Amino acid sequence: MAAEVITSLENLNLSQPVVFCIVDLETTGLDPYKDEIIEIYILKYRQWGQLECFHSFVKCQGGVSERITKINGITQEKLDKEGREPAEVYAEVREFLVDTVLIAHNGKRFDFPFLEESFKKAGIEPPTSPQLDSMLLAKYLMPGLKSYALEALLEENNITYERRELHSARYDASCLAKLWKDWEQRLINTGLDPFLAEDLKNLNEHLEENF
Repeated sequence: MAAEVITSLENLNLSQPVVFCIVDLETTGLDPYKDEIIEIYILKYRQWGQLECFHSFVKCQGGVSERITKINGITQEKLDKEGREPAEVYAEVREFLVDTVLIAHNGKRFDFPFLEESFKKAGIEPPTSPQLDSMLLAKYLMPGLKSYALEALLEENNITYERRELHSARYDASCLAKLWKDWEQRLINTGLDPFLAEDLKNLNEHLEENF
């Protein structure tokens, strides 16, 4: 089997409809062991629509470089004014994620390791939610593309977006939600309803057999 699109399925709650949490992070770099999360946005929704959102800037010890500010627009001054203590943020995030399935783009390599390490550094047990990497999912649903970056997928799916807004955690999560909405229907059309836990637990096998 190829790389698993969804992991930690043993923690999937089979007794209720699936609730997804689309997660996007902005960080001080690419290394989850050395760098830090400075912004987190989570969009929670069920099949019939958005439920609620979580958003916070997070204080960091290492500071924000000019290079990072050029990418995501977050300055040290902004974090000094609006950033919250990591332990406070991650305690709230953990509660927010209870009984949900996480979705992140390139999550397996980026968002999920960053979340796990950040929780540990804050002295908080990391969430055990199932984790779905939407980039890996896209490679099944839309094979043969030159790029599976968020921007490329938006263009491929004819979804309008503001290029200058990309690399904002809030905006990127909202764009991914639009893609996911389309992909939900593709899965349903092939016989798998991602909002039914009994279906979702078979997602990896379903993708291997149908795409």
